[in-house]
Amino acid sequence: MTILNLKQAYCKLDKDQRFYRLERPIIGITGGIATGKSTCSKYLISEGYPLLDADRLVKLIYSENETIEFIKGLKSTYVTQSQIDFIQLRQDVFNDPKLKKIIENYIYQRLPMAFEKELIKLEPAGALFYDIPLLFEKKLQDQFDITICIFSKPETQLDRLINRDGISEDGAQKILKAQMPIDEKADLADFVIDNNNDKSSLFNNFKNLIQEISA
Repeated sequence: MTILNLKQAYCKLDKDQRFYRLERPIIGITGGIATGKSTCSKYLISEGYPLLDADRLVKLIYSENETIEFIKGLKSTYVTQSQIDFIQLRQDVFNDPKLKKIIENYIYQRLPMAFEKELIKLEPAGALFYDIPLLFEKKLQDQFDITICIFSKPETQLDRLINRDGISEDGAQKILKAQMPIDEKADLADFVIDNNNDKSSLFNNFKNLIQEISA
């Protein structure tokens, strides 16, 4: 495991101020769809840095029998052969704000336990990276010592999304409009990593940032 010790200037918070009251510094990584956030997270893991992924934690919660039974209780057709039908569930959540709130409350109540369970598997020293898509939407930035936004121009996002998911331009535009604009996230972040070129440039930009913040 690669240990990242931050310069004192970047260890901004104490335990009581941090996300989930962590003893160690925490670095939030966020971005928009098709900006390269997940690519950065995979890169950090490959380099041995301790990283947790909010989306992965949510998937782990959804895989639990208790959650499957909860979803089935909302509507029996959401579950088939002990598997959640996420296509049907997402469609209904998109069209029903009340259902969305019920499910979000259930998941968010269980996230701290899922976080703690995965955290103990990691090296206990140094800063922790947390890949968290809704960092700014949930107004959690003040609970992180450092926030990083992976940035791509909106037109680059659009092209990548169309090519990646094989959807129409209209469909891609709707997805982007449903999210907080990437420019707004970049303005809120402590650091912005440019990802308008290739992966090599992206990784070099991240290496440079790590050098800047490392003690």
